Amino acid sequence: MLAPLLATYGPALAAPTLSYQFDAGVGPRLQRNGVPIYTADNERNAVLHFEGDMYAAALAAAGQVWLLHAAGVVIDGRAFVFAGESGDGKSTAATAMVARGADYISDEWIAIDREARVVGMARPIMFDAGQAPTDTAGVARAFSEKTSYDFDTTAGERRSYELWQPPRVCHAPVPLAAILRVRHDTAELGGHRQLSAGEAVTGLWPCTVNAHPDTLHAAALVLARCEVFDIVSNQVSQLCEIVDAIAELFPGRG
Repeated sequence: MLAPLLATYGPALAAPTLSYQFDAGVGPRLQRNGVPIYTADNERNAVLHFEGDMYAAALAAAGQVWLLHAAGVVIDGRAFVFAGESGDGKSTAATAMVARGADYISDEWIAIDREARVVGMARPIMFDAGQAPTDTAGVARAFSEKTSYDFDTTAGERRSYELWQPPRVCHAPVPLAAILRVRHDTAELGGHRQLSAGEAVTGLWPCTVNAHPDTLHAAALVLARCEVFDIVSNQVSQLCEIVDAIAELFPGRG
């Protein structure tokens, strides 16, 4: 299970400070820097715990960046970040744009530094089983590698996910073009509007992972360098059209 989960991550940009060891077999055990941190009932639950511990370490080392629960892609050399609450369509937006040729950054955490450069936790795109997008022709076909991922919750319930491996992944920092606050609503006509700085902070703060006063200052610096749009769509094809229209406002580097 580790291989598909880690397949999209790039090489370390600096000397690693964490080392994990996974001992399979009866009572599979996970160690961090030689210290046991978890003994699982099965291997898949140990993998889930490993990912959670890795994300906690990334959060602790985030420094002076704005860390968003968001997805991100690269279009013509610039990053477009899809922010929103769980279920708002971040993963769907990233998936659809990657299927149309964008490079993948992340669908989980996006870090934006004070110079408005974007990097992400490049985990494969993850959907609840049966919830992957189906209403845009060619989306599923663009992702040739898909893996099922099952685990047991702390309440003893079995959960199932699908991991989609994007064909192109960007690991290097990318200049930010815009943050797109997405929301899917089949009852609305759909559309988009640009947000003021105050509206942007209010709308994006619930998506902030490292919410504290220093982050608010970092967010203000980022918002001074980029645009923020609110997007409501009622289907994936409409979302793609809106993103294309916004992307045309930001000429690429090529």
